[in-house]
Amino acid sequence: MSNLNKKRKKLSEEIKEKGLRTTVEEKIVSSQEKLNAKLMAVPILRTKDKVSFVLGIILLMLSEFVVISLPQWMWLYYVMMLIPLMVNRFVSYHRSNAHYFMLDFCYYMQVWALIVIFVYPNDISLFKVFFGLCNGPLLMAVIIWENKMVFHDLDKITSLFIHVFPPLLSYTMRWYTNVENTTDVPITFYDMFCMVLFYVFWQFLYVLKTEWLDAEKFAKDTSLMSSARWLSSVQPHPIYKKMMKLTSNKATATQILVGVQLFYTIIAILPVNLMFNYHSFHLLSILVAIGFSSWYGASFYFESFTMNYTKRLEQKINKFYKNNKESIEGTRKPKKALPSSLQSFISFLKYFSLSLITLIGLMNLLILS
Repeated sequence: MSNLNKKRKKLSEEIKEKGLRTTVEEKIVSSQEKLNAKLMAVPILRTKDKVSFVLGIILLMLSEFVVISLPQWMWLYYVMMLIPLMVNRFVSYHRSNAHYFMLDFCYYMQVWALIVIFVYPNDISLFKVFFGLCNGPLLMAVIIWENKMVFHDLDKITSLFIHVFPPLLSYTMRWYTNVENTTDVPITFYDMFCMVLFYVFWQFLYVLKTEWLDAEKFAKDTSLMSSARWLSSVQPHPIYKKMMKLTSNKATATQILVGVQLFYTIIAILPVNLMFNYHSFHLLSILVAIGFSSWYGASFYFESFTMNYTKRLEQKINKFYKNNKESIEGTRKPKKALPSSLQSFISFLKYFSLSLITLIGLMNLLILS
């Protein structure tokens, strides 16, 4: 913006020296003001994003209230949130040929959550398996895959929901509701083995569907996307690149995905016994995952989102000067300054943070009373 001000000052001096006619000046200034009005009118967020942002904040505060004050109703709250989010995700993913992502492990866990809630609510063996898979590989995926807490993006909020809410559900069921005899029955090595079996069962179904039953579809349609295809071609993960080097490029994307995920799942399951036995450790683990998600979201807002908007703004300004290079040989200083996107965004965050802190404070007072 400083370079732009220098240009304006230089052009203003040239006007005085050349003594151009007032009509020309007014025409140029009019064009500049129209551009400023356009730039001011460009929304930082789409209406859908704004609605998603508001819903994300409401979801955050309501979730805190339910977990703290109404843990016995967490299952109902989870189901009420799950259904519309999954319907929306399927529709949006199907439009972009990405619906095979909904065969991934995180969605498999949503199915098991519904089974635990409605079919076997008091089966301690099944609950322990559910608990371990939720708080092991599913919760750790928030950190590994960098699930971002970005309130204006419904897609990111949905991804965060399916990774964090099953652990929160298991937290309320373990410590506050009536899953029979959970206190007296610790997680054993046999339970951990069952967790791995449940994971292997999902992996078998996944490979069966994507590599055999629908292999012809994937061969014909290169735009059809799955985790294996995304991992290998669209956005190769560093782990994938490393494994390709170790196997001298002989392993397929599916083989690498299966092997790495199995190893990751076994490692992630190891600490779940501590979470099951110690309330503080379980709560801390969930808070750490949410903390990482908040950090990733903050990085997105301050590094990616703001930079991209500022870049788009500068491109429009440069395009205007390029298109009017010959006529803008002289102009007086515009009456209105161009908007500073970074300053506006920081100001927005400041007032939003104050409002959020106030709302959370009022919510806590309500809970305590």
